[in-house]
Amino acid sequence: VPDPVPFEERLSSLLETNTEFLRPTQHAIGSNIIAVIKQFAVTEGSSNRLETEQEREQEQEQEKQVEQRRDQQIEVEKFVEREYSRQEETQRPWPYRILCQPVDGTADHPFFRLKNFQLNHHDGIQFPDSCMASVNYFNPQWKGLRRIKNVVMVMEYAPDTSATALRLRSTEEVAVRLSERQEEALAKAHALLGYHAEAQGQEGTLSSADLCLAIKAVIDDVPSGALVEDVMSRFSSSGSGLSLKEFRQLLTCGRLHPQHTGRYWVAVSLAEAETIRRILHVRRSNHPLQVIANHCTELALHYSPSCAPTAPVAGDGGVVLDASPGWRVSSHATRYEAALAHNCFRFFDCDMHFSLPGLNILVRELRSPLRDRIRFFAAVVGHRRRMERKWQETPLARVFSVADEWQALRQCSQAIFFMEALKARSVTLWEAFTSFDADSNGVLSPAEFYGALRWLGYPDLTADDVADFIESVDTNRDGLIDYKEFMAQFGASESEDGEAMAVESTSSDGRALLAKTEPYGAEELREVMVRRKQLEQSRERDERAQQQAYRDALDLKMFDEELATSRLRAGGANPSVELLARGLAVTHFRFTDNQLPIRFAGTGRHQFMVINTDTAADKPVPPLACRKGHKLLEYDQNTLKCLLCLQRNMTWACWPCRHFLCQRCYDADRIRREVARRDVSRLPTFLRCANLSSFTLQVPHLGAADEDTGAFSVRVQLRVARLPVAGGGARPPRVS
Repeated sequence: VPDPVPFEERLSSLLETNTEFLRPTQHAIGSNIIAVIKQFAVTEGSSNRLETEQEREQEQEQEKQVEQRRDQQIEVEKFVEREYSRQEETQRPWPYRILCQPVDGTADHPFFRLKNFQLNHHDGIQFPDSCMASVNYFNPQWKGLRRIKNVVMVMEYAPDTSATALRLRSTEEVAVRLSERQEEALAKAHALLGYHAEAQGQEGTLSSADLCLAIKAVIDDVPSGALVEDVMSRFSSSGSGLSLKEFRQLLTCGRLHPQHTGRYWVAVSLAEAETIRRILHVRRSNHPLQVIANHCTELALHYSPSCAPTAPVAGDGGVVLDASPGWRVSSHATRYEAALAHNCFRFFDCDMHFSLPGLNILVRELRSPLRDRIRFFAAVVGHRRRMERKWQETPLARVFSVADEWQALRQCSQAIFFMEALKARSVTLWEAFTSFDADSNGVLSPAEFYGALRWLGYPDLTADDVADFIESVDTNRDGLIDYKEFMAQFGASESEDGEAMAVESTSSDGRALLAKTEPYGAEELREVMVRRKQLEQSRERDERAQQQAYRDALDLKMFDEELATSRLRAGGANPSVELLARGLAVTHFRFTDNQLPIRFAGTGRHQFMVINTDTAADKPVPPLACRKGHKLLEYDQNTLKCLLCLQRNMTWACWPCRHFLCQRCYDADRIRREVARRDVSRLPTFLRCANLSSFTLQVPHLGAADEDTGAFSVRVQLRVARLPVAGGGARPPRVS
C-alpha cells in the first residue's frame, strides 16, 4: 500500500500535469487553495500540521476534562460540615430620607464601603470608594461563619445632583504616586508606544498616531479623533507630541477614566430592592419630579448579573430595573464608572468569566497586592460554596497574575509595538511566525524570539525585556511560544486573520517568503530564565509555607467559632470537650442525634440509621389492636363501616369493642408505624458506613495532644455485626 501523499503536494502535481487543460482563473484558484493550506500548516514541509494540531488540542482538552473531574472528586471528598450561623439576619429597616445625605461612614449608617468588607478572621482588599454594601446584605458586626448572598440588585444613587455636589473628580482627588517599579514600566511603555514618532526622528515623544494607540491601550477602546486632539492640546507643551512626563500626567489625572464624586453603588438585599422600588412608584404618583421632597436625589436599581443588549464589552452597571424620573437626565454615570461598578460587583460575587476590558478595570482598581487578592477571593468563594470552580483555568487568572495597571500597560505596549513594526514592513502574522521559526519546528524558542525582537528594532532591548515579553505570551508556561499563543497575543481576531489570509494568498505569487531570522542570545537568555525560575521557585516555596501557616492559624480560629455557634443548637456542641482532673480532656463526637460532628469529612457512602436496627431489640411491628389492646381479627363484612374512612368494607374487627377497620386503613396504619420505627429524626441513631469508606474528625484545641508527651487518647463507640471470639476468630474493625 503506497504512503499517502499530502494534499498540497497532490494538488500541486495535478496543477502542473494539467496546466494545458486549465484556464488562468482556475489555475489561480488552485494556487490560492495551496497558499491557504500552507498558511494553516504553520511551518514549511509539514503539510499534516493542521490535523496534528487538532488531534493534539483534542487530547489536551480530554486530559483537562479528566483532571477537572479528578479535582472535583477530590474537593467533594475534602468538603466538610461547617457550622454556619444564621443569627441576627433579620432585615433592619432604615429611613428612606437617608439617601439624600452623603455617606459618613459611621457605624449606624445602613451602608458601608466594600473595601471595609471582611469575613471573620480575614482581611479585605481595596475596592473603589464608590462601591458599597448594605448592612442587610452583609452586616460587618456579625460573628461566626456566614453564608454570603449572591449580588443580584445594586442601587446606584446620588444624594445631590446639583453641579457642585455631583461633579467629576479633580486631578488632586485621583492623583497617585508611582513606585520605582511602576515608573520603570511606564517608561518602557512610553518608549514602545512611540514607534511612529521615532520613525519620524522624534525620539522620546508620542505622535498623534502613537497617542491614538496609547489611548486605545489604556481605555480598551478606539478613541475618537476629538479625544486625541483634546489630549494633545491640553497635555502637550509642543503641540506635536507627548513626552514621558506629559504622558504620566495624562494617565494620572483621571481624564481617560472619568468618575463622579458624590455617586455611590450599593449592593442591597432583595427585600430592600423590593421596598425601594415600591417607594419609587408611590412617590412617582404623588411627587412626579422628586424622589425625596425638597432634595435633588436620584437613584436607579440595577440587575447586576447581566447587561443591556447595547452595553459596551466592559459592562454598563447592570440592567436598569427601575429608576427615579430625573436619573437619566441629571445623574447618569460615565461609561467608565458604570463598567467599574459592574465588574467590581461581579468579582465580589465570585464570577470568573470577564472580558479583557473588564479584567483590565479590575487590575487597575483593585489596588491590593496579588497575594491579598488571591486570599480574599478564596475566602469569599469558599463562603459561597463554589469550591469546585478553578479560577486558575478561567480569564480571571489575569487579575491574580498582573500586579497593576502599569504592568498591564507595558504588556499591551509590547504587543502594539510588535504589530506596528510588522505593519511597517508589510509582513503578515503568518509570515512573521514562519520567518522567526528558524528551525521550522512550529514553536518559537527564547533565542528565536530574541532574534525577532532585534530584527523588529525593539528599543533598548535587553535579555530581561525578552524574558518579560515571553512570560506575557507563553500562557501554558512551557518556555516556548506556539502558533496559537502567538496569534492570541498579537490580535488574531477572525477578521484580522481573514485579512492576513487574503494578503498571503494574493502576495504569495508576487514576492518570496521572508528569509529565516537568525536566533540570538541563547546562552544569555538561558541564564536569565534559569535565574528567574529559581527565584520563582523560591518565592513559591516561601509563599506556600506562609499560606499553610496562615491557613492553619485561620482554621483553628474558625473551628473555635464554629464550636461556640454549635453550642446554641439543639443537643449542644458536637464535638464537645469535657475537662477532667489533672488537666486531662475527653472529646465526645456524637452520632446519636442524626447530626454529623463539625468538620466531619467522609468518603464513600454513609447513612444514619436507628440505633437498634438489625439487632435483638429491633422487634417487628406488632399486629394492630383496638383501644383496649385486643387483637383485631380478620372478617369479611361489607355492611359495616370502617371507623377511620367510614366506608362499608370492614375487613378487620374487634367485636367486643365494636372496633372495625377496612383493609386499606389497616395497611396504612401498619406502614405508618413501620416508618416511625425507622425515623432517625426522633430516635437515637448511629452512622452506618459502607465497605472501604472512611472519614476524618478534627479534635478541638482543648482536646488536642498533650504538650509534653504529644500523646492523646481516642474513645470510639463502634457497632459491629458480631462480637469477636475470645482468643481468636473474627477480628474487630480496623480503626486508624
